[in-house]
Amino acid sequence: MEKICMSQKRIDEIRAICKEHGNDPGELINILHTVQGKLGYLPKEVQELIAMELGIPAAKVYGVVTFYSFFTMKPKGKYPISVCMGTACYVRGAEKVLDEFKRQLGIEVGETTADGLFSLDSLRCVGACGLAPVVMVGQKVFGRLTQSSVKGIIDEFVNLEREACPLFSRPVRKGGAHVAPPFSHTPFPVPATAATGTRRRPPALLPTTETATGPDFVFFVHFHRKTTPIY
Repeated sequence: MEKICMSQKRIDEIRAICKEHGNDPGELINILHTVQGKLGYLPKEVQELIAMELGIPAAKVYGVVTFYSFFTMKPKGKYPISVCMGTACYVRGAEKVLDEFKRQLGIEVGETTADGLFSLDSLRCVGACGLAPVVMVGQKVFGRLTQSSVKGIIDEFVNLEREACPLFSRPVRKGGAHVAPPFSHTPFPVPATAATGTRRRPPALLPTTETATGPDFVFFVHFHRKTTPIY
């Protein structure tokens, strides 16, 4: 399993969340829910820290994380895409819609695009059978979809990124599918302020409004390395 390193800021935030719930083991699910809301996922190191703060075995935390499908140990994209594969959606073409998302994004179910923008998952049912086939992107629901709808959905969120950051771009390969550049070859630009030494985070990965300094700030996330930073 890939190891992660956390900044002291993140460690303090997790400890504060545990403290807000009285470091009560009975509040474990609520604590995990809040922490995942901040980090996006619950890696092994985060689970161990929560277990230590609550005074319970790490195996108990792991058991809860792996039992409930809501929790994930893998990082999700900024815009998590969930394709409903329930009976109503399936018979109305959900499988073809899912295949088109795979083709457009260049990833498989359970994976995240290299720029950290999109992740792809399938769900059993989202409770909107009258709109089948249904796709959720974050909390937004799209219904009565076809294969031709997929590119428009992706473009909608790509355009949001372009509006937020004019430097943002996603290369396009043959066939029109969106493909993110590998970090080891095409890193995103990180503007530097010479006077303060302050650097901003990669625009497509993390909020561009935050700055950080100090030894625990990492400038790029390289997915091919064994260690991934959590800010």
